[in-house]
Amino acid sequence: MPKRNGDIGKHCCALYQNDEELHTLTTDYIISGMKSNCKFAYFYYDQKPQEIIQLLEESGIDSSFYLSKGQLAFYKADDVYAPDGQFDPERTIQALKNMCEQTKREGFSKLKIIGEMSWVHPSNKIRGSHRILEYEMKLANFFQNNPVEAVCHYDLRRFDSAFLLSVLNTHPVALIGAEEYENIYYMPPSKFLEDDLPSSTLQHWINNLRERKVVDARLRARTQELIETNEKLQLEIEERKKMQSAKESAEAHTKAQRSFLRIMSHELRTPLNGIMSMSELLLKTPLTNDQREYTSVIDVSSQHLLSVLSDMLDYSKLESGELKVNDCPFSVQNCVSGTIDLLKNREKASIAIHFSISQDVPPLVFGDVNRIRQILFNLVSNAIKFTIAPDGVVNIQVEKQEMSNGMVNLVWSVRDQGIGIPKDKWEYIFSPFSQLDSSTTRRFDGTGLGLSICKQLLSLMGGNIWLESQVGVGSIFYFTTKSRIAESLGELPKVSTAPENHRKRPMTSKPLRILVAEDNLINQKVIAKILDKFHYVPTIVPNGYEAVKEIEKNEYDCIFMDLLMPVMNGLEATKTICALDWQSRNKPTIIAMTASASEEDRLMCYNAGMDYHIAKPVNVDLIQKTLDMLEKGKQKHLKTLDSMLKT
Repeated sequence: MPKRNGDIGKHCCALYQNDEELHTLTTDYIISGMKSNCKFAYFYYDQKPQEIIQLLEESGIDSSFYLSKGQLAFYKADDVYAPDGQFDPERTIQALKNMCEQTKREGFSKLKIIGEMSWVHPSNKIRGSHRILEYEMKLANFFQNNPVEAVCHYDLRRFDSAFLLSVLNTHPVALIGAEEYENIYYMPPSKFLEDDLPSSTLQHWINNLRERKVVDARLRARTQELIETNEKLQLEIEERKKMQSAKESAEAHTKAQRSFLRIMSHELRTPLNGIMSMSELLLKTPLTNDQREYTSVIDVSSQHLLSVLSDMLDYSKLESGELKVNDCPFSVQNCVSGTIDLLKNREKASIAIHFSISQDVPPLVFGDVNRIRQILFNLVSNAIKFTIAPDGVVNIQVEKQEMSNGMVNLVWSVRDQGIGIPKDKWEYIFSPFSQLDSSTTRRFDGTGLGLSICKQLLSLMGGNIWLESQVGVGSIFYFTTKSRIAESLGELPKVSTAPENHRKRPMTSKPLRILVAEDNLINQKVIAKILDKFHYVPTIVPNGYEAVKEIEKNEYDCIFMDLLMPVMNGLEATKTICALDWQSRNKPTIIAMTASASEEDRLMCYNAGMDYHIAKPVNVDLIQKTLDMLEKGKQKHLKTLDSMLKT
């Protein structure tokens, strides 16, 4: 017999003993099929369509809707099987094919035929088993190749048992009982002979079948589920095999890159922590004008070095698609002038930097000011670097391209008097690690990442970048940004840098008891000076092992924990501290203070049991707000301090 599974057609017999049972079977079957976008063709001899429509309406189905869209159709069986009084299997098969094709054209998932689709109805006058077998074989082939399901009703009151058994013995599937059509029970004809039951006890056979039906239905459903799952897994395995080699290579490259960047980030941030934190503390003390200028140069230079480190991390994030851009209001003029301030102390002090902003440019717009300043910084740095004339000029200009519905397109340009770029190099200049030629590489420093980062950042912000250049004359780099217009200064984040914001903390009746675990001597001095600024005297230990011993002996409210330390690192120390018995005393808040600043490092800290993560170089304002939160007993809000500091 043909194998049937999935969407292959089914042809089944439905035996019923009373009209109520038939009505229940019919309505349940139609309702379940409507939900899966199946089309129903109902064939009838005696039962009129109005009766079925009434049953559907009583069950909450709007039959007029399904009739209007063609999802429910009624056919008189004689018109399909014997329109001229002569039964013809070929003509019946063709009629079914036409219905199936029409169903596909109408966009339904499957055709389901139900009702008096009986080739043994007395009106057909077919009593020969050879004619039944001939018709059944044709139907079997049709159902095997078409997504159509047919259920024929047989009234046990109208046919004798022997005749029904002869029909079932020629049928590729056996019987469904009086439950639901969706749970079709399959049984090969040979099973009837194996049961060794006399034909007169058909009802006994039906009862026996129904008892096994529920278990078998579950088994079939589970088997089908496993088959489908296995097929999906096989497809996934094949796909993975095809991509495995490339995937392993890409993963190895990504792992090596991330490992390198993490190491470089940590090793650079550690000395930067000492430089930046000390210069920040120094700027908050009384200084002469010269001293303040010198300290400001140190601070700006260290900030620039930190931005170079950030560029390295940005490039990695851009390549992996992890970098996100912000959308905050900023001043266009401050953005440009701030970039110039960062560049004013470069070696080529004789090169002037001029800028102009068109009067029709909105003073305040939304965007990622740090990324736009980063792009400007890269372009102006290149302009200064490639300008040979000692009295050369670099011009920055911002113009409005168009403005509508509260949006403005700005065109930013940087013009230099440099060596120029040959036109055949223009398309390569924005590629990573790109330089003009080998002589340029030797003559001018740089990694060749700057323009590539600019292009990718602008792509994230919906902008573009291009250039115009003439060898020996100079180059103009243009880029565009699309921004919403900010209405007032009130929309800008308010960040105060007034000295009074860093006033010393008045002594409290119960000051915080602070433990610092830090192996680097300079960083020990840095955090000690910062805490002393706020009248705290911390206990400082050189590794995680000593921190655990100190916690076991004394009580502390807060621990600033470095990660990479000898003997025992910060993660192991945190896990050990969290595992101590804290039933009789309060567990201290553990704050990571580390040069390991990636998102992966943050997650490792939180998973180890730390409450917060501060990346080096540390920010004095952030330390102060952290201590404020701890004194007020608001440790649960520590993770919001980053956003608080920015606002």
